[in-house]
Amino acid sequence: MSDRRRVLVPQALGADEFLRVTWHDGRRLMVFSQWDGDHCVAATPVKVDQLGELAELVVTAFTRPAAQPGEAWPAPMGADVVALNSPLDPHEPSGPLIEWGPAEVRPA
Repeated sequence: MSDRRRVLVPQALGADEFLRVTWHDGRRLMVFSQWDGDHCVAATPVKVDQLGELAELVVTAFTRPAAQPGEAWPAPMGADVVALNSPLDPHEPSGPLIEWGPAEVRPA
């Protein structure tokens, strides 16, 4: 069995961003944290017993051949975008941090 406790996954588009997954065996959880350079911008602890579906999804994706090598990453659809209020500043206005207009003005 491996003693590895951390994995770094680079962002698919080549930016200086990555996902860090850290296993905390004694607490039976894994922390999924998103990093921008050397700054953690978000972290989500997940109980190990809640990761079955994620593990299955990763194995399925890993074992299936790509539909077309090198295909472009698609922009998210409007229904896939979640607007969030800032959890860090209680004085932040209640409006969304992410707000997209019609499809023609969405970032690519």
